[in-house]
Amino acid sequence: MSQSFYQCPELNPLDIPYILEKIFDHLSVYNLKKCRLICTSWCFEATPFLLKRCKISFKSVHQFTQLLSLTNLPQFCNTFDISNEVDLESIPVVNFFTKFCTGIKSLDLSYHSEYSTTWAEAVFSKLTSLEELCLNGKASFLTEQSTLLGDNPEIFSKLKFLFIYDSSYDLESRHHQRIWMENIFQILLAPQETLERLFFAPFLEQRARTFFNLITSEALIHPRVTYLHINHLSVTPPEVKILSGKHFPLKYVHLVLTNSLESHDLNGFLAKLKDTLRELTLTFTDGVTAAQFHPIQPLDNLTKLSLIGYEGPLMTSTARNLELFVMSLPDEEDQLPLCTCSVKGLKLNQGLNDLEIYDSKGKYVPATLTMIYSHFYALRSLKMNNIDNSILRLVFIHLSNLMELRVCFHKFYGVSSLPIDSGLCGIPEFRLEEEVLDAIDDKDIDHLRTHPWIGGMKRLKILELELGHITDFGIILGITRCPTIGRLILKNCDCIYYETAHGFMTDLSLHAICDSMCLTYLKIEGYKDCFTEGCLENVIEKMGGIETYIL
Repeated sequence: MSQSFYQCPELNPLDIPYILEKIFDHLSVYNLKKCRLICTSWCFEATPFLLKRCKISFKSVHQFTQLLSLTNLPQFCNTFDISNEVDLESIPVVNFFTKFCTGIKSLDLSYHSEYSTTWAEAVFSKLTSLEELCLNGKASFLTEQSTLLGDNPEIFSKLKFLFIYDSSYDLESRHHQRIWMENIFQILLAPQETLERLFFAPFLEQRARTFFNLITSEALIHPRVTYLHINHLSVTPPEVKILSGKHFPLKYVHLVLTNSLESHDLNGFLAKLKDTLRELTLTFTDGVTAAQFHPIQPLDNLTKLSLIGYEGPLMTSTARNLELFVMSLPDEEDQLPLCTCSVKGLKLNQGLNDLEIYDSKGKYVPATLTMIYSHFYALRSLKMNNIDNSILRLVFIHLSNLMELRVCFHKFYGVSSLPIDSGLCGIPEFRLEEEVLDAIDDKDIDHLRTHPWIGGMKRLKILELELGHITDFGIILGITRCPTIGRLILKNCDCIYYETAHGFMTDLSLHAICDSMCLTYLKIEGYKDCFTEGCLENVIEKMGGIETYIL
């Protein structure tokens, strides 16, 4: 008797949509576009992720005219922002919204304030699929009496995210204030069943308090709001009690702490949110010390904690699930004993993955950083806004397992423009001479390295430097000799080419990056004029299919 064997066909994990979704969620726009070319199935699965990441920024009316000739634009992009150079009431702009209205899901008008109720009625009434909206709080239609919102209940009914940037310092009269409140109330009233994220950024505390009173009024019920951020709202005990009573399932909240608030008020509020809260930002106003709120608890379920504008002992209890800690640092050395991260008071997760440090005065205390880096020895990602040679050396000494290093431009604290060539290559400043750039390999210059350098970072995969000053020495003798880097971003934030005794970045740097590094992504922004046209063409050709941007 013959025996039949039934063998199950082999299953490729990449054929499972759920697994593809997890993969696509981490890919760049460039790689998502390439994935769409693999097969019909991958094209179908990757397209929604591509749409989330694609955004068209309009800077002229002419761009609207060009896109009007398309018939299927929403299939490729449904997110748009419009700069203040664009006349919103021009015919091409109105025609654009009329043609593609049903496919627009995200719209940023936060740079605009001069558009009328007539325009708002003509446009907003058609945006029936809108899920994300960024408005300027001084927009004309918000201070004009109108039936737009009252007579059109479907407007904004699908909003999930509402951002209002309030560029006005004050309204002209009580009459305008009342109308503004009524219009904002109507906007908040429409998406009661869908709204998830609220962000209000006013200049005045009075406006912040007005907005708070609106969202916590009994007439509004937003059972899905998980994200609440209101700038300049100094919370008091009654407001904390009101906010607790709304029963928002908050995953993120921003609180501005004042002297009128007691520790038990804050901790009571956090206790009520302990099952849902995952991200917390606390801003300390002038005169408020960290010790007033010590210890802050419970924080056991937090994954992100941001403590802004304070100087004092760490005032948290245990936060062992923390993944990202955002902090500011004291600037004077004599404040070190009261430093945020005194070892005695530090109870954060030592296995922390991500750390962000922002310094408003551009001068870190080395002893403080040493203490922090030594405690968080297992860091995988570090982001800072100000560095110099000595700061880089501390990173290389204490964070040898670092996989991502980002030096960023912070909108409030700025970014350092100090030279960092010596910090990257480990060679003293006085030994950085043109002949050194001609060294054949590391053996020729190893004897010159007297400091820790980036080549000792054996796991570094992502390097992002937003700064103002970097030359051939830092790139050729430092960055290009770190073989593990796969993603490199260099951005000139000062838009100035600093010419020193060492010169500045030249074609030599670009050729070294291209010939010596195994990159998967390269972006150099703000330095394009440092390179010759022939060099740029040659490098783009050599990089081939690698995602490359030189702007």
